[in-house]
Amino acid sequence: MSIPHSCRPPLSSIAALTILLAGLAPTACISTDSSQDREEAVSTALERLDGPSLASSLEDDPEDRSFEWPPGDPLDPDTAVSIAMSRDAMVRRSMVAIDKARAGLAQADRAPNPMIELMIGFPIDGLSGAPAMGMAVQQLTWLWTRPHRLAAADADRQAAILFAGDAVINLDAMVRRSHANAVNAERRAELDHEYADSTAGFLQILEALLDVGEASRIDVDRMLVESNHARVSAEASM
Repeated sequence: MSIPHSCRPPLSSIAALTILLAGLAPTACISTDSSQDREEAVSTALERLDGPSLASSLEDDPEDRSFEWPPGDPLDPDTAVSIAMSRDAMVRRSMVAIDKARAGLAQADRAPNPMIELMIGFPIDGLSGAPAMGMAVQQLTWLWTRPHRLAAADADRQAAILFAGDAVINLDAMVRRSHANAVNAERRAELDHEYADSTAGFLQILEALLDVGEASRIDVDRMLVESNHARVSAEASM
């Protein structure tokens, strides 16, 4: 008389098969190379700037002293921005943040590190494979939450790209504004110096007229005050 055998496999075998299939799920398809993300950040910024040649300065080594500005030459706005792009810490830190965000996105696409005991198909604690089933649930939970974690990591990556582009735009605006203020201050200093010279000359004329009786002392004193004020303003402008 033959003994009937059940066709149902043991629960431990089902658990092991489930873990194996979950571990073989297609993951780690996202690259850690952030070059395209950097190019996107730079192109986004350069669309709003007037200097398309500034992109090369962003990749310069900040410790490289090959690019020097001769102090005897006038500093134009584009040269000032190029130097700032290759030296500014905020812009370079924002570019590194893109690399970190890309690495976080790639990490979110990778499964947890496999454990050797998950592949054992028989119970090891006398509880009919309860630890294996527990590990299977952990792996399935990672698969269920994977799309949401990828969406969050990709949002961080896009935010890092926009933040880097904003840093480039802000640096360009700050340098050009500072350059314009410096140029205007230099021109104003020249005008104040010319005004101080003219008031000093006019004071000499009034003093000469006072000597011949053609001007009053009060006119001379007023011009003396004005001349001294113009001289102090010229020194302050310089």
